[in-house]
Order: sequence, then C-alpha cells, then structure tokens
Amino acid sequence: MPETVELLRQLTSSGSVRGGESRANNSSGIKALLFAVLEDGVRCYLGPPGGQRTAAEAWVQSKQSSAFSFGTACEVLGFDPDAVRDALARLRQELRQLNRVRDSARADKGMQPTRQG
Repeated sequence: MPETVELLRQLTSSGSVRGGESRANNSSGIKALLFAVLEDGVRCYLGPPGGQRTAAEAWVQSKQSSAFSFGTACEVLGFDPDAVRDALARLRQELRQLNRVRDSARADKGMQPTRQG
C-alpha cells in the first residue's frame, strides 16, 4: 500500500508526465493514454471543490467497466483499483489535515485561509 500512496504523490506532482517524453520508455500508446487519464482524474479528485472534483469522485467510485473507467485504467496499468481508491482517500485526508494546519498558521498571521477542501 505505501507504494500506491507514493505513486499517487508522483502522479499529482507537477511535471510527472510531460507531452514530450521519449517513446523509448516501456509504455505503449494505450498505457500512456490511460496513465494520462488516471493522472488527470487523480488531480481533479484531489483538487478544489467544484464540478471537476465531483465528476472525478464519481469516476473513482464507479464500479463500471468500460474503456476509460477508473477500474480499467488501474488494471491495465497494473494497479488494484480498490487499493488505489483507499490510497486516494488516505491522501485526501492527509491533504485536508495539511490545509487545516496551513489555515491555522495563516490565521495566526492575519491571512485568508486556503480555499481547497
């Protein structure tokens, strides 16, 4: 499980996948596409409240099996979808706690709290 959390941190870090990547890596076109879909979904899931996050939450929680479903993307990339869902939930909780600490520090300095929830 820790490796899943680390993967998700890598997915959401800036510049984790660049459009100009060499094609010499081990990713096929389909895997690269599904990785990009999963990366975008994770970013939206962990992002600020709103329409994109709501849609990403539904996508992650869906048990639907289709070409671009969360479960299919995870399985093609070699991840257990339920383990990734659990890791995402833990990571979101960690981010909420971090935001609370940050907001508290900002309030102590008379600054506005962050908007991300």
